[in-house]
This record gives sequence, C-alpha cells and structure tokens, in this order.
Amino acid sequence: PHFYLDFEATGFSPECWPTEIGVTGAGFEIHHFIKPAPTWTHWSDTQAEIQAEQSGQEKITREYLEQFGTSIAWLANQLNVKLAGQTVFCDAYQDIGLMDMIFSEAGVARSFALVNVMEGWEREMINDFERLAAEKKTHRALGDARAIKHAHEFMIPF
Repeated sequence: PHFYLDFEATGFSPECWPTEIGVTGAGFEIHHFIKPAPTWTHWSDTQAEIQAEQSGQEKITREYLEQFGTSIAWLANQLNVKLAGQTVFCDAYQDIGLMDMIFSEAGVARSFALVNVMEGWEREMINDFERLAAEKKTHRALGDARAIKHAHEFMIPF
C-alpha cells in the first residue's frame, strides 16, 4: 500500500511549525489540526489569511488550534500505530522537517519512513508531477495529500 501526507504550517521559515496534517492511502484517511507546543511561538496572521484565501475556507487562528487542535503526543502515537513499517510520501522536504518536529516534541521515535515522492526524479518528471498535483490542490492538508496521491498514481501507475 502507498500512503501520502501533507502539512499546512505557519510559514516556511525555520521557526515555523505544523498546524494541520492530512494522510491518505490504503483505504483510510487522517486529518487533524495540531495543537501547538508551548515552545512553538511563531505565528503569522498574514500566512493564516493567505491559507484561508487559497483554500476558500475560514482563517484558522492560533487560539482555535490551542483549543481544538490534536495533542502532539496523541498524534505521534496514532501515526505510529496506523503507519508502522510503511513508507509515506510527501511532496516537500519541509514536510519531513515538520514531521520531525512532531516526533521530537512527543519524545517518541517514528515507526515509518517519510520520503519526498520526487526523490531521484529528473526535472521534467518533477515539473509534470507538480503540474498534476497543483490541479487538485486545495491548500488544506488532507486535500493536498489526496492531490499528491493522484499525481503520483498518474505518473507511476501501481
């Protein structure tokens, strides 16, 4: 089975952190907003407004994530249970760093591999993949995970 993951985050700089995760594959899907760790202080209202505009949905606030977000420890545990021993594909190296933040904060080791789906591809294939994925992206984590899955399965039928 193949699994695909995407994050939304507070931005793209090193102090940014994951706000939302989506995973799809093998007949199940995971979607959670993420409660920020106390040490995750960076917040950009501008980034939140851009994400809301791109997704066509309401702006997610830090207060919303603090109140309704999934705890990092619970999320890390659930990901380990559901994805143990699997390879999970993402479409950005930043996603790997964001996942590492979650597991570091939770204090547990990850039980699955997370790799960039385009690792080792030629530039032309990467361009085709990114074009296909962009056609389906929603700028929300689960919708974008589905777009990554769609583009990967189109490019490399399994």
